Amino acid sequence: MDWMVRLTDGMTYFAMYLSLTLAYSSRFGHVKTACLLLLFTAAGLGSILLQEMLPAGNFIIYLFSFVLWGCLYAALILTAPFAYKMSMVSVFVATSMMHHPIIWYLISLVAPEFNHAYARLPRIAVVLVSGWFLKENAIHSRRKVPSEYYLGIPLVSLLGLLAYYVIQINLKSSNPQGAAVLATCFLTVTYFVF
Repeated sequence: MDWMVRLTDGMTYFAMYLSLTLAYSSRFGHVKTACLLLLFTAAGLGSILLQEMLPAGNFIIYLFSFVLWGCLYAALILTAPFAYKMSMVSVFVATSMMHHPIIWYLISLVAPEFNHAYARLPRIAVVLVSGWFLKENAIHSRRKVPSEYYLGIPLVSLLGLLAYYVIQINLKSSNPQGAAVLATCFLTVTYFVF
């Protein structure tokens, strides 16, 4: 088991929960919220370890485990309408994941000898930036906006995750430049729709 992979996964869960909590506030006190945040982070990592025991071809389960755990945390722990929280979870997961092929390609250009494991360090930085973006741009509208708007954000984000799945399986090794270009396109669309 690659400890850098697990560190990245743990930081992704933790940054998502923390930024959501800061954006929407918890239903509980600070101590209980901190314990729940750590518990959900551990549960998310546990689900990834269980997912790795399944047969090959389960990368899509890995991706959507972040969405499922994020939505569960948002629904049980946080205030605000669920549609807002679900939208923010989907944007965070999609953007933090879709940076991956872009970072890998840039590293291959700048420092191809860079150790594979430590190439994940820039991704942790991206996850933290995505968390900050999630907190600063959380949806807090009091207006009656048609539900199609809030459904459109997670729909585009989830389509982006499906595209990332295709990129990861088919293009990352054989055509890293093409994978980086596609990921950039889907990131742009996701941010534009948001």
